[in-house]
Amino acid sequence: MDLHWANIWNYRPDEYLIDGEWIRSNIRLTYAQTDALSYGIAVPIVGRTGGFADPLIEDFHKAFRLGNANRQDFPQNRSLVSIRTDGVDHTIVEGESWGIGDVSGFVSSRLTEGTRVLPAITVQAQVSLPSGDKDELRGTGAASAALGAVVSKRLGDSPFLMFGGVGSEYCPADEIAGVEVHKDDWSGLGGITYEYSPTLSVIAQYLVSSAVAKEAFAFSKPCHEVSVGLKWRVTAQGILEFAVVENVAIFENSADIGVHLCFGTVL
Repeated sequence: MDLHWANIWNYRPDEYLIDGEWIRSNIRLTYAQTDALSYGIAVPIVGRTGGFADPLIEDFHKAFRLGNANRQDFPQNRSLVSIRTDGVDHTIVEGESWGIGDVSGFVSSRLTEGTRVLPAITVQAQVSLPSGDKDELRGTGAASAALGAVVSKRLGDSPFLMFGGVGSEYCPADEIAGVEVHKDDWSGLGGITYEYSPTLSVIAQYLVSSAVAKEAFAFSKPCHEVSVGLKWRVTAQGILEFAVVENVAIFENSADIGVHLCFGTVL
């Protein structure tokens, strides 16, 4: 099970306003048929709320003189998404909302375990169903298919491991919240893991995703995110992950700050 929390403040006076906190809890069940082949299902629970973090973030920005991007001119801890068209603000969603997102099924295969020369390679295929409420921004309103691959390699005999991955998804949805979107998108990631001990690792990762919208402000530009966190083996079969996520490069098309928390175990 993994939990993602994100505080989002994206504001352009003549274009759009996105204010709120999003919480996504993902329950994943995986069955390992062999050491190299597994498949499963993921059921997301998506929440949108005004949350609690606005005063903390505003005080942090003031303390370090980072600027608040006009946060102080609006109510704190509010949930609102609106777009301005022809000089008129149109509310897309407002207030608190919870429900199931787009449920997905996946198959994962490890192609190579890796050697001193060759990396380990894993590929995954996924199909998602339109079970999430599109009007509440919990789903795309259409089925989608995705394919991805991850490569990892230890640097000699050191405690450092390098990893990278690519992914692509196709969804026939034409628009979301009245915004025309691309039917296909891609993503790429790269990172490094430091094995501090047999049970504790430190991970840093950079993720770039292609633009979601065709012509809609900053959403027509790629999204860039940096994550730094820990992976801790808390029991013989249980692993706990924690990471902080921060957007970089382009600040108007992704979350200001996010937290990732995950616990996985073998049943």
